Amino acid sequence: MKKAEFDTYKDIIKDSLLFKNMSEQEILKVLRQDGCRIVMAEKDETLFFDAAYLILDGTVCIEKQSADQRPLIMSKAAPPSTINLAAAFSHNNSLSRLFAETRCTVLQISGDVIRKAITAGGTFPLNIMEFLVDRVAFLNRKITTFAGYSSESRLNMYLTENAENGRVVIGGSYTELAEILGVGRASLYRSLDALEEKKIIKRKGRIIEIIGEL
Repeated sequence: MKKAEFDTYKDIIKDSLLFKNMSEQEILKVLRQDGCRIVMAEKDETLFFDAAYLILDGTVCIEKQSADQRPLIMSKAAPPSTINLAAAFSHNNSLSRLFAETRCTVLQISGDVIRKAITAGGTFPLNIMEFLVDRVAFLNRKITTFAGYSSESRLNMYLTENAENGRVVIGGSYTELAEILGVGRASLYRSLDALEEKKIIKRKGRIIEIIGEL
C-alpha cells in the first residue's frame, strides 16, 4: 500500500479496531508489506476469500448457504468494519461468500501479513486479540440466545448486532431472516408485530427502524 493511498483513507484506517492506538509509522509498517492493497469491487462482485478486509467505502455482504443450499445474507459490513480476519488462521471457504452489495473500496490484508505482524509484536497483536475475543463473546451470546430463548429475544439480538444509524436493512426476505434466526416465519412476524406495538421498532419494507430500547 502506498503512502498516498494511506493518506486518502487514513481516518477510516486509524478508526478501525485493527489499528487503534497505533501511530502512522506503526500502521504503515504493516500496510507497506506485499499482501496489502486497495481493492475496488463492483456491485455483486465476489471478494477473494483468503484475506481479511477493512471496509473503506460501500457495503460488503457476508453470505452463507442454508441447509438446502440456498444463499442467506447473514450480515453486512460498512466502514470501518473488519471482516474475515479468520482467513489469517484458516483457509476454509466452504461456509461463506463475501460480495459487494454496492460498488465498494476495501483494504485487502493477506493472512501472511497478519501472521507476520503478530510475530513482530507491538500494539497490533493486542488489537487482534481484542478483536477475536469480542467475536468469541458475540458468538457465545448468540449460541446462548439461540439455544433456548424466545423468537422475540433472538430478533432483539439480531437487531442490536446489525443496527447502523438506528436502522437495520434486511439483506434478503423475512422468510430468510426467519431461517437465520432459527424460528418459524409466523413466529418472526408475531415478534415483529409485538415490537412494533411496543413502539420499539417501525417497519417499512425490508427496513426496520429502531425507535425504542431493545
